[in-house]
Amino acid sequence: MPSTYTVNLGIEKPATGEQSGTWGDTVNDNSNILDEAINGVVSITLASAGSSGSPNQIAITNGASSTGRNKWIEFADGGDLGATAFVELIPNDAEKICFIRNSLAGSRSVILFQGTYNASNDIEIVAGTDVVVKFNGGGTGATVVNVYANLAVDGIVATTADINGGTIDASVIGGSTAAAVTGTVVVANTSLNIAADGATVTGIKDEDNMASNSATKLATQQSIKAYVDSQVGTADTLSEVLALGNTSGGTNVELSTTDKVQFRDAAIYINSSMDGQLDIAADTEIQLVATTVDLNGILDVSGNIVVGGTVDGVDIAARDAVLTSTTNTANAALTPTGDGSGLTGVSLTTGVSGTLPPANGGTGLTAPGTSGNVLKSNGSAWTSAAEAAGYPAPTLIGVSGTVASATFQVATAGSITITLPASPSAGDYVVVKDGTGAAATTNFTVARNGSNIAASATDLTFDKNFAEIVMTYIDGTIGWSV
Repeated sequence: MPSTYTVNLGIEKPATGEQSGTWGDTVNDNSNILDEAINGVVSITLASAGSSGSPNQIAITNGASSTGRNKWIEFADGGDLGATAFVELIPNDAEKICFIRNSLAGSRSVILFQGTYNASNDIEIVAGTDVVVKFNGGGTGATVVNVYANLAVDGIVATTADINGGTIDASVIGGSTAAAVTGTVVVANTSLNIAADGATVTGIKDEDNMASNSATKLATQQSIKAYVDSQVGTADTLSEVLALGNTSGGTNVELSTTDKVQFRDAAIYINSSMDGQLDIAADTEIQLVATTVDLNGILDVSGNIVVGGTVDGVDIAARDAVLTSTTNTANAALTPTGDGSGLTGVSLTTGVSGTLPPANGGTGLTAPGTSGNVLKSNGSAWTSAAEAAGYPAPTLIGVSGTVASATFQVATAGSITITLPASPSAGDYVVVKDGTGAAATTNFTVARNGSNIAASATDLTFDKNFAEIVMTYIDGTIGWSV
């Protein structure tokens, strides 16, 4: 009978009565095979990357030395293969556990599989790593797995740990995306540096007074709070704040609509009680100490004005007795320039020559001698003259707009709207004329603006070339008569 071989290592098993006188050769071969399987080391140089359908192969050959039987297998190359390398273990029914090292150049991975290729049954070994793998010998559906995929250990001490896409306490770490590490206690025996950015942290201090003043120690929450509270408690007056250094740096002090800057008590403050208004309040006196106080707007005084100096050169304090007198001698102190209210007993006409100005209650004018005359100005004086006859001066209008009564509107463009005055009175009039002679082809509109035109609630369409219409307001029924 011929020899048989073990499934996993291919060790020859001679049949009973076979190989008489040659058993020594078979035993020697089997010893070499066992040596390869137990502690064999081999480096395999791949000539090409291969593919899932035409992979590189490592074999376990029955009864003979072979690369696939070694305990430690290294994959190398003569230069970058240009793609991920595919390697198949044959035969597909051999069970095997071995160490695999990927030493390929160009950061190329090795895909290991057994049987018919299936991405869900293979294992990828990234460049520069060692993996303990298991081939399950499952025939065409054989699988290859990482023996340490779910490693359980009581403890581990490592100089460097590179975790790519793994987890600690179910938190994913490593890989291209950073993630949190969750653990009961995380101990850094020397220091902690995050992404090589900034200072290296060498410890955490719980000092309420921050006495160590370290550039590499972190502070606890409790110590930060205690330190800040102590500093606030020792710098709570303006003098203390100023002693720490007060520079505005261009930053404004801004108050909300209800905030106040208060002095002494609640009755003395500065605030803004409404938009556009600044209030300066005091329960006794507000004193402005300056050589000149410049007020650019209107001075609105609801109480008395007490003046200790002069107003426009007049000494008010010295003339006080005159101002309160019931005689007309107040004119000697102040020339009447107002309406006289509040100056009891003071004559507004004494000391005034000519016609009393309108500001003093007069007309400032001598009544014209002819009834119906109007006033005309020559630039320096008013004179009485008869009202000129005829239309008012014409106004050229080339855009839509509302016009006034007693005006002469000459349209210089078509397709515009001339709107009559709103709320007219009887006798009001407006003259409208087509100034370009194009109204028949390019009409314009006279809008009634709420009043009738010729007893009709309809706007007037102006469509006669060079036509001129006088529109006179009669009443609410007729409206504008044409």
